[in-house]
Amino acid sequence: TKVPETGKQIVICSSLKDALCLWANTGIPALALQGEGYGMSDTAISELKRRYSHIYILFDNDKAGLIDGEKLAKKTGFTNLVLPKFTGGKDVSDLFKSVGKEKFVKTINCLINPEDEEDDPFKLPF
Repeated sequence: TKVPETGKQIVICSSLKDALCLWANTGIPALALQGEGYGMSDTAISELKRRYSHIYILFDNDKAGLIDGEKLAKKTGFTNLVLPKFTGGKDVSDLFKSVGKEKFVKTINCLINPEDEEDDPFKLPF
C-alpha cells in the first residue's frame, strides 16, 4: 500500500500489522520500518519532512519500543507517541483487539491531539 504523496500527518509504526491496523481504523496514513531497532536513512527522513506536516512515531510500549522510539525521535525530530499501558498486549493491533474500535480511535486521536482532554486515553477504562 502506498502512502499519500503529501498530507497533514503520518505515523511510523514498528510493524506492517500495526501500520495497517492504525490506517484502516483511523484513516491516518501509516508506514512501518522493518522493526523498531532499524533506523531511517537521511533521504527517507528528508522526504517525509517534505511531504507531511506532522510525523509521529508509535512503537510498542515495551522497553525496547520505548527506547527505540525515543532514539528515532532524537535522530529525526519526529514526535514520539507512547501507547498507554493496557491489559492484553503492547502494540497498536493489540490495543485494537483489547479495547475495540471506538476506544482505539479515541486513544489514537488523543495521543495525536492531547488537547482533547475529554477523550484523554489515560482516563479510558483499561
